[in-house]
Amino acid sequence: MKMTKLKAVIIDDEALIRLSVAKIIEQSIPECEVVAMAGSAKEGIKLIKEHIIITDINMADMDGPDMLTHIHCDSKVIVITGFRRFEYAYRAIAQDVYALILKPIHRDELINVIKSAAESIQNKKMLEVSEKSGETHYELL
Repeated sequence: MKMTKLKAVIIDDEALIRLSVAKIIEQSIPECEVVAMAGSAKEGIKLIKEHIIITDINMADMDGPDMLTHIHCDSKVIVITGFRRFEYAYRAIAQDVYALILKPIHRDELINVIKSAAESIQNKKMLEVSEKSGETHYELL
C-alpha cells in the first residue's frame, strides 16, 4: 500500500509563527505537507478536513478550543500556546487535542509531535483499509 503525504493546516494569528512552523515541516518531515495556512480561527474552520491541525490557542476572533467545537472531522490537533494557565490546557484537553506545545516552540519537540500525529493517522487509515479488505494489518505492511 502506497502511503500518501499527510496534509497539515497551520492556524495562527502571527504570520511569523505560521511561516516558521511551515518551514520546519518542509525541511524536517517529508511525509507531511503544509497545504494551507490561516490567520484566524474562522479562516481555519473553512480549511479543515482530515489534516494535522496546528493552531494557536489564543487568537483575536476566536480561541483555539472554541474553534475546535466547529470542526467535525478526523484530525489530529496540535495546540501551540504562550499561556501557561491551566484553564487553557484543560479546555484543549476537553476538545481531545493530540498535543499541547508551549511557546517558545522547540524545533525537535514540534517535529516529534507532528511525526507522532502523522503515524497515528497512517495507522488508523491502514486499520480501516484492512478491515474493509479483510486483510490483517501485517499483510498490508
